[in-house]
Amino acid sequence: MLMPTALAVIALGAAVAAVGLYVRRRADVRAGWRRVRGEVVATRVHFSDVATDFLSASDAALGVSYRYQVGGATYEGDTTAFRPHSVAGDPNEAAAIAAAHPPGSGVPVYYDPVHPQRSTLEPPDRASAGIAALVCGGAAVLGGLIALFTHG
Repeated sequence: MLMPTALAVIALGAAVAAVGLYVRRRADVRAGWRRVRGEVVATRVHFSDVATDFLSASDAALGVSYRYQVGGATYEGDTTAFRPHSVAGDPNEAAAIAAAHPPGSGVPVYYDPVHPQRSTLEPPDRASAGIAALVCGGAAVLGGLIALFTHG
């Protein structure tokens, strides 16, 4: 009975580690992105209230559209970072970020030199990308192997 469980843990751990490796490799690619000066086209903040029987909170989703040029071509983007754009529970933070980026203001834009239409306002972060998935997946594989060979 232990063998199928150990094999399932090993398979799940390998899948999680593979996702971590994929994320890590994408971060390596993004580390080579270049920086240009762009211009904010529009800033949007969408406020909403979330209420349940046990919890009441506010949420603010931030959107920034920007324009930039690479090699004489003009591109537009709206990715501010490679993570969710929500500033959950703090509408004041979202409003402050929006106020700091009015239309027409200059912003640094990071773009993919191979596909310049891919861009972001925050520099790609390679330091921690995929590490948690690699560690958890590796630990699951190791734990499954130990269980398989010691109790197998």
